[in-house]
Amino acid sequence: MSNKLFDIPIINNIIRYEETDSTNTRAKEFGNRGSVNGTLIIADCQTSGKGRLGRSFTSPSGTGIYMSLLLRPEINVSLVSEITLLAGLSVAKAISKAVSETISSENSHNVQIKWPNDVLLDNKKIAGILTEASFDSKLNYVIVGIGINVNTPHFDDELVHKATSLLLSCKKCFDTSEIIYDTMKYFNDYYDIWICDKNLSGVLSEYNSLLNSYNKDIYVIPHDITKGISNPYDIDTTGLEPVLCMGINEQGELICKKADSSTEIVRSGEVSVRGKNSYAT
Repeated sequence: MSNKLFDIPIINNIIRYEETDSTNTRAKEFGNRGSVNGTLIIADCQTSGKGRLGRSFTSPSGTGIYMSLLLRPEINVSLVSEITLLAGLSVAKAISKAVSETISSENSHNVQIKWPNDVLLDNKKIAGILTEASFDSKLNYVIVGIGINVNTPHFDDELVHKATSLLLSCKKCFDTSEIIYDTMKYFNDYYDIWICDKNLSGVLSEYNSLLNSYNKDIYVIPHDITKGISNPYDIDTTGLEPVLCMGINEQGELICKKADSSTEIVRSGEVSVRGKNSYAT
């Protein structure tokens, strides 16, 4: 599979671990050492997988995809959040491709993006993106961390109602190497479009078509409310007014319509988003 990955223009180096604490942590180390743009770090298991807002990402051995891509784009730090959305779209497309052969008239699967950094399969989380950056030296870099539940056979009581895997949803095992390849291939193509356009205009329609909150009421939740809460079901939305999600704009921000018909622009670094009636939507 490694040789096949090198056919993707953005991949210039591949580093593999049987076990590591976090592929993002390893990627940062390589970034600080001057490793080349397009260095892909892949682990079979993470002992300290990281998620957004300081949450953990469960990473058992032999069941999932845990990888981080080191990039050195010549961009302003304010654009880093857009790369997260490119990665989410890439993962969603790769998962859609993987499950397409299992779809029949009796058995269909719904792949969606939960802005800004989760991918859902059948309304449960199957993948997460964690993008981190360093722009304080000549060794500037962006790390795109991707975790996908592929052949995870079960989840604990806390996760069972909100997480899934390809194995659980489709009742078959999947080749992780093919999903890694497809994810990186999609990312390469979307990243090229983004670099050329200098915004998300080239992927806007495709992204919004997969956005689970599109044209739905959502709560925009400040981080001071979500801080320290690991279970999204525990978030208290009392006093918050729902807004209508109208998709993302060219900068990857959510366009939301308030009850008085005014528009609110929501940035991912400032808030979390939750559906009015559930975590997933």
